[in-house]
Amino acid sequence: MPLLSQIEPPPEHGIHLWIISVARRLSFLNLSDMEIFDAIWKMTRGARRYVPPSEIVKSIIKVRGSDVSGLHNQCHFGVVKPHYEPETLKRLAARLPDAVDAEYLRLRSKFTLHNRTPAGFLHKLYRAGEKVVVFDVFESQGCEIWEHPGLAGNLSTLNHLQKGCQGVWFLANPCDGQFHWNPREEKFSRRSEESISCFRYAVLESDAAEPQIWLRALVQLPLPIAAVYSSGGSSVHALVRIDADSKAEWDRIVRCELAPVLVRLGADPAALSAVRLTRLPNCMRGENGTLQQLFYLDDAPDDTPICRKPRRDPDALRAAWENTL
Repeated sequence: MPLLSQIEPPPEHGIHLWIISVARRLSFLNLSDMEIFDAIWKMTRGARRYVPPSEIVKSIIKVRGSDVSGLHNQCHFGVVKPHYEPETLKRLAARLPDAVDAEYLRLRSKFTLHNRTPAGFLHKLYRAGEKVVVFDVFESQGCEIWEHPGLAGNLSTLNHLQKGCQGVWFLANPCDGQFHWNPREEKFSRRSEESISCFRYAVLESDAAEPQIWLRALVQLPLPIAAVYSSGGSSVHALVRIDADSKAEWDRIVRCELAPVLVRLGADPAALSAVRLTRLPNCMRGENGTLQQLFYLDDAPDDTPICRKPRRDPDALRAAWENTL
């Protein structure tokens, strides 16, 4: 395709508008939708950020004004899309004879959990000056921008969200707290990748797997798990430390290396995105009156599975708890 050699490579920023421009130029050559898709897909593999197939398809729809949704079913990209395999999850879970519940995780947590405020939870996971968007309405732009106060600070600033909300969430990766133009949704936002200042975490959650089996598998995974907490419903969330230098690196680590394994075990593939809201622990989920309970917290996790972490003395933990009363 001679024209491809004349098209400039994807830019460092503004790649979404670049995709639309290239799709428009290629459409003038009387190419099929699939040919346009293949050309853009190949050109964006070296882009600074990961470009998902859906973004290319949406750009072609915008340019062509036609329904090309069938492209999703035609594009395999040389790999088999991973899917949940319940038997694989059960086999892994069966390797651990112990029952894994809140007490099991509490005794292996680096920090005590019983009196930790929502801000106290965030304080352990983020760094001085970093900002986190907090939400009491999932579809909103956030109700608070929490800023890490440093070594000392008021950790009760989010306590007003512990009760009286239908749900409370936070954007897993820190941000600058500012509104930026999101070209994919064509609106200003402070919860899109343009606002993210550090691609540190990924969220693991599963609505498909039974919670008890999911937990028994989760604690055996050689992943740097920083936190485990309930959704206030039937699912359990885990925050995994990624420490990527860019979104492109985050996508390579999470989408290419981790997802094929984790999705087979029941992880929700839709949750494996660099811009992800997750439940804020130790707040009530008002719609059902259940606590979004914090089970485990480690500010410097490594690849040692939780099941191999040293079990803390429950009597010592109980004494420490009583001393705070």
